[in-house]
Amino acid sequence: MKRFVSIGYGGLLLMLLLQLGGCGQSQQETTGGIVTDQQRRGLPARAAQMLFTAQDAFQERNYRAALALADSVEQYDPDLTDLHFLRGRIYTALGALDSAKKEYRTVLSLDPGYQGVRYNMGNNFLREGKNRQALGMYHQEQARFPSANTFLQMGRAYNNLGIADSAVWAFQQAIATDSANASAYMWLAQLYEDEGEFEQALRYSQKGLDLEPDNVQYQYLVGAEFFRSGNPKEAVRYLEPVVRKHPGHFEANYNLGRALVALGQKDRGKRLLAKADSLQKLDKEIEELRSLARMKGDDFMSWVQLGEKLQQAGRPAEALEAYDLAKYIQPWNLPLRNNIAIAETMNGDTARAIAQYRAILRRDSTLADVWFNLGVTYANIGHEEQARNAWSRVVRLQPENQQVRAYLAKLNLE
Repeated sequence: MKRFVSIGYGGLLLMLLLQLGGCGQSQQETTGGIVTDQQRRGLPARAAQMLFTAQDAFQERNYRAALALADSVEQYDPDLTDLHFLRGRIYTALGALDSAKKEYRTVLSLDPGYQGVRYNMGNNFLREGKNRQALGMYHQEQARFPSANTFLQMGRAYNNLGIADSAVWAFQQAIATDSANASAYMWLAQLYEDEGEFEQALRYSQKGLDLEPDNVQYQYLVGAEFFRSGNPKEAVRYLEPVVRKHPGHFEANYNLGRALVALGQKDRGKRLLAKADSLQKLDKEIEELRSLARMKGDDFMSWVQLGEKLQQAGRPAEALEAYDLAKYIQPWNLPLRNNIAIAETMNGDTARAIAQYRAILRRDSTLADVWFNLGVTYANIGHEEQARNAWSRVVRLQPENQQVRAYLAKLNLE
């Protein structure tokens, strides 16, 4: 079946792209110590259920609901460490790092044996560029609860500080602790590449890619390392699939263009280099919008504009992060919800996208664009009857809409 394309509220055509994986940091989700165990045993069943629901809301990125539920739980036990830990995670997701820090410190004051809280505090310091404070937290966490992920984050902090030997040691310790930690191999490869040791870099990056062969970012890194090590033919083999899957990837277009020029395919190579130049300008616009949004904080349109620009660049996972912050400010702005659904589809989560469209239509069933996009999502996963039903609603709302009539005709022909 041919692909169908969604539209935004303003009629913008968006191609469905795949999310690019990365070597990013994560928040730790772990258990508490003796104090926390005692609290859990004494927590009323209703409060425990609300806490579980709050955690589910957080996982669904419904931060407003998660915080409201957390406030309700606080009425039962204001000193509940799990409650403050969850709030810390929510505030981190919202970019309110000072509030997150306050909640995490409360956890430590109540239960110094709470696993994961120092790790998360370290991640927030790392995000703020406070690498030495981050290292302090990671060392404290590692002394109590050793893990490969903590070694990994220590390596990142050392690398940011320019202490290469310690960074290498930390990444090697992460691998020794967990030989399947793909991110550690990739970070170690980057360190060796920075030192010009391309053979070592390739050895480690290929091990990381072997562990996660479908990771597009790892494919890019291996391809780029092949080019820098003087093997443009192998570079093309890895970089071409990245550009096909993620056409907005600036570095992949740039390095593929250079590799093709080196192989004598100058026309195609120059076209890719010109495209990379445009993408680099787009990246600059994105960073300017990101800085502006962070500076304004609670300005709804700043986060929406950042999300739309990230969507345009084919970076749906990052777009969703920006939209989540906009959603926290205006929870039921319907055009925003439509953008979120499109980004979910681009990110490969059609089930979540369909649920989002359905939620919008429960609030306003006259939105033809949303019915249209719902039909696109159904059609692209092979659910033709549901697509036909959705597009029939568009015809009733917009009899003059020739695009939906063409899509319906295409369905009937296949």
